[in-house]
Amino acid sequence: MVEKTTILRCENLHKSFGDKNVLSDLNLTLHEGEIIALIGESGIGKTTILKCLNLLEYPDKGSLFYYDQIYFTDSKPIFEPYELRRKIGFVFQDFNLFPNLNCLTNITLGLIKILNKSKTEAKDIAYDIAKKLNIEDVLLRYPESLSGGQAQRLCIARALVLKPKILLLDEITSALDPKTTRNVIDAIKEIKHINSNQSVILVTHLLKFATDFADQIGMISDGRIIEQLPAKVFEKECKEAKSKEFLKYYS
Repeated sequence: MVEKTTILRCENLHKSFGDKNVLSDLNLTLHEGEIIALIGESGIGKTTILKCLNLLEYPDKGSLFYYDQIYFTDSKPIFEPYELRRKIGFVFQDFNLFPNLNCLTNITLGLIKILNKSKTEAKDIAYDIAKKLNIEDVLLRYPESLSGGQAQRLCIARALVLKPKILLLDEITSALDPKTTRNVIDAIKEIKHINSNQSVILVTHLLKFATDFADQIGMISDGRIIEQLPAKVFEKECKEAKSKEFLKYYS
């Protein structure tokens, strides 16, 4: 059996906001091509984990590694966060699209500014990935005219065109109706067809989605991962009382 390559590792992360302790001694390992779903109660710190991995929030303590290179320790980054974010993409729950730019420009902006692609090349790349996510017909419109599902797929396209090694997905179906949620989930599953070796960490409240899409499910409680198991067996084999309680009300 071939040993999987570790692409991201966090060790003993701590994060507080004022008097509220959010992360306490959090440890997480992600391998190349692996998908980890993080579940747990609302407000438990799942989004904070993603933001710390991407350095949108700085941990108070702990270390972060990309492959074997340490990129954060002793409460400070080792190299510029923007360099890291080219490798670790983030899709936000609330879209964060540029409302004054049309959808095509929302996708091509990073290609031009970050990867130095020509406008023609960036446009071709944008249309190619938009077609795979079934949004090629909205690219000349503005974000305000999009449905929630279209906007979320546009966010996914914007992240994927930069070819990040790791993609972080933050509750990207939470504000959508059931039909739109299904469409977005289908688009997310398309990620693996676009790049079969794409590594993903996602936060979700949809257990069936996590079970179907992820390789591993991690239960977040008390500021850390209290239990992590293969996704297909998580419901049957979880042992922690807080995992069982969560499944009882959220499955």
